[in-house]
Order: sequence, then C-alpha cells, then structure tokens
Amino acid sequence: MNQLQTSSHIHPVLGDYYSGKTGKNVIVIAGLHGNEYSPVNAVLEVFRKLNDLKPEINGRVISLAGNIPALREGVRYIEEDLNRIWDDPDLLNGNWHNGTIERQEQKRLLDTIISILDIDRDAVIIDLHTSSSPSIPFIPAGDNRLAEPYFRAVKVPVVRDPRRYLKGMLIQFFQDNGFTSFAYEGGEHSTKNAQDDIEAAIWLTMAEAGLFNENFDNFIFKQKEKLHRFSDEYPAVLEIIHRHAVQPDDEFKMNKGFKNFDRIEQGDELASDRHGFILSPYQGYLLMPLYQNQGEDGFFIAREID
Repeated sequence: MNQLQTSSHIHPVLGDYYSGKTGKNVIVIAGLHGNEYSPVNAVLEVFRKLNDLKPEINGRVISLAGNIPALREGVRYIEEDLNRIWDDPDLLNGNWHNGTIERQEQKRLLDTIISILDIDRDAVIIDLHTSSSPSIPFIPAGDNRLAEPYFRAVKVPVVRDPRRYLKGMLIQFFQDNGFTSFAYEGGEHSTKNAQDDIEAAIWLTMAEAGLFNENFDNFIFKQKEKLHRFSDEYPAVLEIIHRHAVQPDDEFKMNKGFKNFDRIEQGDELASDRHGFILSPYQGYLLMPLYQNQGEDGFFIAREID
C-alpha cells in the first residue's frame, strides 16, 4: 500500500483538484482519527490518479487532513476524540473552545470547510474512517435525506441513526446545519482492502455529484463492481439497538476473533472487564468491536430493518 505522509510533512490539504469548470464541491475528510491511515492513503491515490489522468471535471474535489498531531503520533487522538466534539450548534457562529489540541484542529477544519460552503452550500462532505476489527465497508447514516443518493451510489450496508449512541460527530454537525454529508467506514485499519474500498467510495461520490462526463463511465463502473459485491451478502439496512460503553479504568478486553457484522445470539460471551464476563443482551449483528487501546465504544449490536 501507499505510505502515509510522514511526521511534519502531513499537509492540512491532502489534495485539491479543479479543472476550471463549474460544478459541485466534494470535500473529503481523512484521518479524523490519527490511527486510521487507510483513508489518507486512499485519498493520496485518488489525487495521484487525477493528476496523472487530468480529466476535466465539473466542480472541485478537495481533501482535508483530520487530526494532524494524532496522525503524526499514530494514535486515535491526543487529548480528546476529534469526532466527539461537534455538538455545539453555535460552532458556525465562531463559538468554539480554544483548549485542547483537538479543539485547535477542529477550528482549522471548520474554517476551511466554511470557506467552501460559503461559496457552494450544495457541497458534499464525506468523512472517511476505518475500524480496529476486520470489516466490510458500511455507512453509518444519520437522518440526512440529501445524502440518500450517495448511499445508493456506493451501495454498501447502511447503519441507521448512530447518533442515538454517538454524540458530537462531525458529520452530525453538518447534517444538522442542512448540508449534504455522510461518513464512510472502509474496513480494518491499515489494510489494502480498506484502502481500495475507500478509494472506490471516493470515486463513486464524485460521480454521483456530477463531476465526471461520459468518458469516465467505464472507470466508474469498475469502482461500482468493487463495492456492490457486498450488497448480496449482507443486510442492506440496519439500526443500532445497543452500545457497550467503556471507561479507561474498566479494563475492557474484547474476546478475540470477532469482526464487524458477525451474527451473535443473546447470551454470547463477547468480552470481559474488571467486573467479569460481558454477554450479549440481544441477538443481532456485532458492530465495531474494540481492538485498540483508545476509544469509548466497546461494541455495538445492530438488527436488520426493512
């Protein structure tokens, strides 16, 4: 796989491509968590290909690095989770807190994104992530009907309404303020499959936004083939019904061998902590089992919905 830009050379703007034609702006955020390298590598590969192929696109695609200090250290965050501090509705009015490193990164991102949204309120924002367990790609989707065409274009499983359990996510903030935005979970940290699937999702998002003409149809079809293989093997739509929260002193340890979308039964032993074994309270699908040191979410359970 491509190598992440190293140490002090991680630039706030990972890529910016515009060929002079008007159209929609696509804003791609990668590395909001500093231990998630595959999204950054996928972005770098997309811009390498754009600069090699030099297509005329209808609009602009720009990618912003998320938590640069955490990316340099290879950790999820330095002081607090950058994807859990977007719950202040007045952020767009400049009401932000100049405290932690992550708050400073938040201001940098917000200033750049707002400067684009001031020009194009129809811009599309996609926030790229990976997880600590083996996983297929999926979309954690809030109630944002503006983004529905992009869900259909990418065509991976959609997990509805994570905001009941996850507060302060960047995508929620922009959804609540009326912008087209969605997150994309690409797979397991630092794997080639995750990088390839994230890259495909970026191309499909650009295509759905109308950036390409017919000359790119064959290329886009190949990207669809990469992701649409998941549509027959897994539920199309799920909803989260349980979150197991963890604290640093819980001594939480996920049992080995689980992966995203594993079928589990009520009573299955999933993990342990200082209080003993942790059994599944429900039947359903296991989501995002925690196999890393940082994080407040031990696992989620979801069920299929129509």
